Amino acid sequence: MLRPESLAGLGLFVVRGFFDPAECRAVRAEIASTLGALGSIHKEGSEGEFVDPGIRSVGQHTVSSDTYSRIINRFEAVRPVLSQHFGLALEGFEELKFLRYKSGDFYLPHLDAAEDAKAPVYMRDRKVSVVLFLN
Repeated sequence: MLRPESLAGLGLFVVRGFFDPAECRAVRAEIASTLGALGSIHKEGSEGEFVDPGIRSVGQHTVSSDTYSRIINRFEAVRPVLSQHFGLALEGFEELKFLRYKSGDFYLPHLDAAEDAKAPVYMRDRKVSVVLFLN
């Protein structure tokens, strides 16, 4: 995995210590305690989303409303800085997804946004993707 400094050098916005180690462990434990579902994908030209384990292998999990609120509030706190960094007016966040990649899981190269009229609205509206690594 690339180091945060290398990611920042690529123009990505990086916040080290967004969560302290104890918070990361608590969220990881909560995610690990749920069964989860297979992560879905969207293929250009197709309607909506569907599961294709040949393209994406990941568990999508839910967290408690308290955990969800705590994380979205942290994201909201950095939204103005994100807007400035990317030079975009960012109006909010789509629903957060909690993904757990186990050994051997993957997601083939893909785009996080879509202009395809059949893509879900959130993918057409997306301007910036945010990833919170809890490892």
